[in-house]
Amino acid sequence: MLDGQVTFGDTIINAVSFEVSVDGVPQHPYYFDQPIEVTIPYKRGLLDNLGIQPEDLGMYFVSENGEYTDEGITDITVDETSNLITGKVIHFSDIALVPVADVPTKVQENNTPETYVLRRNYPNPFNPTTTIGFVIPVSGKVTLTIYNIAGQNIRTLIDESMSSGVHSVVWDGLTDEGIRAPSGVYLYELRTGNFHDAKKLLLMK
Repeated sequence: MLDGQVTFGDTIINAVSFEVSVDGVPQHPYYFDQPIEVTIPYKRGLLDNLGIQPEDLGMYFVSENGEYTDEGITDITVDETSNLITGKVIHFSDIALVPVADVPTKVQENNTPETYVLRRNYPNPFNPTTTIGFVIPVSGKVTLTIYNIAGQNIRTLIDESMSSGVHSVVWDGLTDEGIRAPSGVYLYELRTGNFHDAKKLLLMK
């Protein structure tokens, strides 16, 4: 078995490629009778520079054409002390750590997204504006709110009914009163239906 670092695209944080030979014949992928654990390290400094939290990462198989899938990967855990992500996989092939927000959302045959997603804002850190993307599979009431580190609501970006699909909104760094927010860490929170998620962003001047 051979393993090593591989790169498939700019979105990959780290990856490993496995090659198994059976009777001298390479098997790629190589399927197991039962899932086995695979652990991949990540560099915390790299995540900090990219504005990514460890919990924002997912573990994915990478196909020959560069597409990601997490089908066959389960029980993912993050060890922030050792900077490791572990998951159970059904086969050896090309496995990568990728920000969940950078993986295309699965869609149904009618092009409706299957899952809720709150994406990382871009750019991050930012000045003076940043874009926040999100995906909703069901039409309904949506709120997207900016909070300061003390938990105070400083800007409501969205508070209305929206159709299902992929959306984005720009925050210009202003409060609801039109005052420019000071530099620092903020939270942006998406609420819709039974879904709720929040992520950090950094405003710099």
